[in-house]
Formats: sequence, C-alpha cells, structure tokens
Amino acid sequence: MRHLLLVLLVALAAVPAQELADILPFSMKLDAAGKLVWDVPAPAACGACAGQKLVPCPRCERKPVPCGLCTDRKSPCRSCSATGKQLDPFVDMPCPSCSGTQRDPCPTCSGSATIVSPDGKEKPCGGCKGRRWFPCIECAGAGRLPIGADQPLRALSLEAARARREQLRALKARVERRSKDVARASEPPTEMALLLEEVREALYLPDGADDRLLALAAAVVGDDAQSSVDFMISQHTLSLERRIEQEQEVLEKCIWRHRRNAGEFDRTAAGVPANSIEWQFPFGADKQRPDVLWLLLGRGFLRAPTSDDVKDVVAAWFAEHPKALMTPLVRIDAAGPGPTKATWIQVRVADDAHDLGLHLVERGCIPAYVLIAVREEIEVPFADYLTFLRRAKELEAAAKQNKLGLWREVDPARDDDLAAARKRQLDDDHAGALELYEKAIAAGHDRADTWTQVGTCRLELGDDAGALAAFDRAIAGGETWEARRGKACALWRRDGEVAAVAFLKTLELEPHEAERWHGELCRQHSQLDNAIVHYEQSVALASAKHAFRFDAEGWLLVDEATMQKENNDFADLWPTLEDIASLHFLRGNDAPAMRFATMGIAIGQQLNRCRGYYDATEVKAGDVDCRVLRGRLFCKQGKLVEAETEERFARTLAKRSGYTGYQRQLQVLQAEIDALRRR
Repeated sequence: MRHLLLVLLVALAAVPAQELADILPFSMKLDAAGKLVWDVPAPAACGACAGQKLVPCPRCERKPVPCGLCTDRKSPCRSCSATGKQLDPFVDMPCPSCSGTQRDPCPTCSGSATIVSPDGKEKPCGGCKGRRWFPCIECAGAGRLPIGADQPLRALSLEAARARREQLRALKARVERRSKDVARASEPPTEMALLLEEVREALYLPDGADDRLLALAAAVVGDDAQSSVDFMISQHTLSLERRIEQEQEVLEKCIWRHRRNAGEFDRTAAGVPANSIEWQFPFGADKQRPDVLWLLLGRGFLRAPTSDDVKDVVAAWFAEHPKALMTPLVRIDAAGPGPTKATWIQVRVADDAHDLGLHLVERGCIPAYVLIAVREEIEVPFADYLTFLRRAKELEAAAKQNKLGLWREVDPARDDDLAAARKRQLDDDHAGALELYEKAIAAGHDRADTWTQVGTCRLELGDDAGALAAFDRAIAGGETWEARRGKACALWRRDGEVAAVAFLKTLELEPHEAERWHGELCRQHSQLDNAIVHYEQSVALASAKHAFRFDAEGWLLVDEATMQKENNDFADLWPTLEDIASLHFLRGNDAPAMRFATMGIAIGQQLNRCRGYYDATEVKAGDVDCRVLRGRLFCKQGKLVEAETEERFARTLAKRSGYTGYQRQLQVLQAEIDALRRR
C-alpha cells in the first residue's frame, strides 16, 4: 500500500499544476500527501457588479419608462445577492425564488400596479396596492439562502454526506408529488404550507416564510385571487425544489472528494463488455439496466461536429474488437422518484491498447475536446486521464495535418450550395432550393438526408412522381421517418388516400402510430376534422397501452405505476396532443382545445422529468406549444393572470430549447396579453 501511494504521488508530481487544476472540482487542491483538500479563497469582489452591489436593471433595458420594480434603473446584483462579494457555494446561494434580487413582482399584476376587471375597466391592483412588488417570501428580502447551516458541508464525513443526500432525495420526491396537486388548485394553501414548513426545517431555511406566504395570500383580493394564490404556492414549491438541487450538487462534490481520497478511483476495476450494450451513437442502452444511459462522448456531445462516416467507423471498430470493455469515466446521477435513464455514465471503450475514442479522433471523426469528461468528478486516476487527453490532442493535430474526416479538404461550392439550398427552402423558394440540392448531389453529397430534402421540394412543387423517386432513394440510403412520411403524402396526392394508408400498413407501425400518421396525412390535405378523429384515436390507443388516466381538466393522474414509466411511453402521446389542441383551437372548439392542451402539458412534464437534466421550473412548464395555446384561450376568456402564468412557463421552457420558432408564438401571446391589459 505504501508503495502504491508513492507511485501515485510521483505520477501526480509530474502533472503541471494548471493542468490538474483544470480537472478538479471547484474549491479543491492537492496537499503534500496527494490528498484533495478544500481550498477556501479569501472573499473577492463580485465580478458581475465589481463590488458595487447594484447593476443596471435588466427589466428597464431599452425601455423609455422605468419598470417600477427597481430604484433609479438599478437592481440588486443577482450573482452576489447584492453583497458585493462572491458567494461561497458551500455556505449560501442566491435565492432561487427572486434570483438574488431580494424582491418579487406582485403575482396579481405582474408588477404593473393595475389590473383589468371583467367589465374591461382598469383598476388598482388589490394585491400590492400599487407598490408593484413584495420582499421575497423565500429569503425575507436577503437575496440569498444558506446551504447546510446545521453543519458546514466542507466538514461532512462521507457517511454524513451520503445520509444528507438521501434525505434530500426523499424531501424532493415528497414536494414534487404534492406540487402536482397544488398546480391544479386541488389542495388548500394552508395544508400545502404545513408540508412546506416541515420541508423548510429540514433545509435549515429562515423561519416565517410560510407565514409571509399566507399573509400575502390573504391580502390578495378580487376576481383573480384564487389563481394568484395558487401561483404563489406553486412558485414557493419550485423554489424549494431548486434549493434542494443546489445542495445536492455540492454534496456530490463532497462525496467524490472522500471517495477519491480513499483511493476508490485509483484501483483497477473490471470493465463491462461493450458489446453487451445496444449502441446508437453516441448513446448506449442495456435492457438489463434500463435506468442507465451510456455515453461514448463527453463535453458538448449533443452539439459536437462529427464526420459523415462516424457511425460506420464506430460499427466497424466494434466488429473488430468484440472483447472491448467499458471503463466508467464520470457519471451524472439524476435520481428522483421513479425516473428512467436516471444515471448517465460517460465511458472509455478500449480493447487493450485500442481505444475507441482515440480511434475516432485519429480518423478525424470527432474533435478531441468531445472526450473531456462531462463533469469534473472523474472516476479514473488523474495521471491516466491527463495522458488520455494529451494523446487525443496529438491525434487531432495529426488528423488536421492529414486533412482527415472533419478536417478534409471539401469543395466549398458544394457546402455553399447546401447552405444556400436550406435558406431558400426556409424562404419557400422550393424551385431554387431543389436546383442547389441537386447540384450538391452531383458534386458528391449523395446522402440520404439530401435526397429527403429533394423529395420535400418536389412535393411542394407538385412533382409527385419525382418526390416518390427521391424519397425511395432516401429510404434505401437509411433515411427513415421523414422520408417515409413524405412518401405517404406523395402517394396520397398521386394515388389517393387508400394507397397512402396501404403504404402505412407495410411499415408495421403500432396502432397508435398508424392513427397518428393517418391524422398527419389528413391534416396535410386540409381534412382537419378527419385529422382530429385520427389524432384522438391515437391518444386513446396510446393511453390504453400505457394505462394513462387523465382527470376532467386533462391533468395526468400520477401514481407510482405512472412514475415508473419510461420516457418513450410518454412520448407516444407527443406531439399528437399538441396537434389535436391546435386543430381544435383553429376550429373554434375552445373547451376541447383547453383539455388537450392541458393533457399536452401534463405529458410534457413527465417527459421533462424523465430527461433528468431539466430543473424544477422547466419540468413544471411541460410544453411550450400547449402553454402558449392555454394562454391564448385564457386571453379569450379575459383571464389576465392565468394568461400571464402560462406565458411565464412557456418562456422558461422556450429559453431552454433555443428553438427560434417559439419566439414567434410567444410574441403572438404577448400581444394578446397586452391587448387584454389595455381593455
């Protein structure tokens, strides 16, 4: 053992200090004995406000009139909670409710100081009495909350840290289960407050927040009082969930430090046979362990550039190395109440000296940085990890020099043609796009996805025969759903509905999938009422398949069996519910539109929960399209507060997605909300 420690210290001594610092979790360093110890730096001025405690108010930016929620267009700095100093992540955190700004806009008027009555007249807000905001309920206006106040997290033993982690998991599960009822206003605020008071005691949070909540709820009057109170309770719950998640993140680093110092990650462990996993690059799944998602890549893997042949190279490598083993590099534990894919594990796959990741870099299939761990708590020896990354950089440099894969010399005109074709297609210039797509194919870009776009353009131009030929080329090249949908549409136009449905039957779709596809075809051919019939049948079949039950409003009845469902189970109803709701809205069927939009949000909440990387607010938001639609329906009913609530949820989730199309939907909803305010 003494010899092993000596070897490890010598290896670490050879590692440049800066290189090692780049892979250590925050606030850690190595001592003379090679152990990880906490590095507690002296308090430094906040970089966001330069120690001034105030920053320009983001609400007032580019607005001629002050927002009324700040002071002289200055608001408390969110990064430091207006302390002027960098917060110690082991001591406290910016309040998740007010984001460190110390105040919350009035939930009744959203900070406008006025509301519109049912008769269309504007009147002073009954909640804030014109003040526009309240001191934050959660932090009592302090802007920050403590973490681990019972005992400093840095001082926790491994056993204490693990026990605290399990306690937080149980607390979060309990709050999440209860919050689903609160979102539907089916539980009195007083009963919810009793639960939250118990939870807050376990979190060592300031006393009196629940009293302030109930006092504020009692002060809200008017037609929208109940919905405002429900919203406050919901936000109160989400704040607690985020508070729990913040401490869980710090605890994971504490636990990792103890395990690293115990030498747990410096012992050679038997690897898992890589060929026992079903790979769909860059992911892997194992039916024996459905709670685990394996990753071949690391940092930035979702958006990392890859060569055209990367999947073929991966398949060939596995065929040549059937005895390859996986070594866990780092894991993301997203455990919650009954999640699927609860743990993501990034692995290195190797057969003796043959490493798959290095092979992909050497061939130019991926850049070297994608092999960096997705988080800092690596589970392999530091020295081995650094050697691995250095080798990846060397191989990337060689691939660039030899112009392999991503670094190959390409025909700029061909790539320019593809970019220009996509732009023309978005501008509805399908003839111009088609010409450029075919030019790119002639220059060597003979790929299935390009043939799919050729088929789509020909379909838009009315060339059904040409579209069918292009979609067949795409399907033969491996393109699946988009090309097959396009082929079904072309068949309908050329040969009629019977031919299109007959083609769907050859695909061996599940009953609910076949109904959905039939509905899509009806919608594309302007048979909206028929589309609704098939969409609703698809939802009924999928719900029966998974034993999903919805209440009268459309909220999913969540029991233990439902919480155990997998991500794909919920996906069987999405985006079908979005489509049904939008069609009913177009047809003026407001009641079913509201119900199906609510169902879409409920299913979206479960999809977001299963993904494991959404925060509590994003999980609660559920679905952007359905939130926007509900907001528009509330505007039609003259319910301003409810519409604004839907808009906030929709905007939160749209920000996570980054999809630009959501912004147009949000602008439409915001315009209707503004019109409602002016009434």
